[in-house]
Amino acid sequence: KGKIKGKKKLDSDDWVYLVVRSKNDPENVYHKVRVKVTAAGESSSSKDDDDDKKSSSSLVICIDPGHGGTDSGASYYGINEKNVNLAIAKKLKSVLENSYGVEVHMTRDTDKSVSLTDRTDKAKDEDCDLFVSIHCNAADSTSTVGTMVFYSVKSAYAKKSLASHISSAVASALSTSDKGAKTRASTNDANTDYYSVIRTSAAKGIPGLIVEHGFLSNSAEAAKLNNSSYQESIAKAEAKAIYNYWQ
Repeated sequence: KGKIKGKKKLDSDDWVYLVVRSKNDPENVYHKVRVKVTAAGESSSSKDDDDDKKSSSSLVICIDPGHGGTDSGASYYGINEKNVNLAIAKKLKSVLENSYGVEVHMTRDTDKSVSLTDRTDKAKDEDCDLFVSIHCNAADSTSTVGTMVFYSVKSAYAKKSLASHISSAVASALSTSDKGAKTRASTNDANTDYYSVIRTSAAKGIPGLIVEHGFLSNSAEAAKLNNSSYQESIAKAEAKAIYNYWQ
């Protein structure tokens, strides 16, 4: 109970969104709430964000199928990364929504070009809690295999534990090696993220991840990544890892 200072020129029935965080562990211990502006003398109404979401999870995710349109991404053995990314992303969206009741938004649901900035703008516009960019990897050596997940170098948005859980889950689904959670900083600044979507999502107040599901440059792994049954297994494992982490 009390007064919220610093907000001006708000109309009656406007919502103010607050995040209350623990001083000792602000990254993991917090609660979201929204409060409605009321006229002087009226009783104030408040409501948890949870009540507005599509399920008790209260989690809103932006899934970003990497590349698209004129940008095919990695291309090996007649397989274009953009198509694999979209297929996995659609299955992941379906599992998150239907099995866990998570609210999901996509940066693209067809084969079209989307700018890097527009991708994270979508996450911001939809008030997402997490931005997950779906990718496949490639290497000079065709023997290289495995999953990895990149997260932000910014401590406030560094979801290392979540990145580790996703990498492990996807590796298990693909029966491949788990290369784990990783960061990549700008060559000019160790405190700035190299990858645009991670950097700009953090700038917009949203933790961002890039999930490298496997290596298309490896023929065996490419075949799995292009297989609908494996894609379904990946989606289920990835969705479960994300949902369980948020609980």
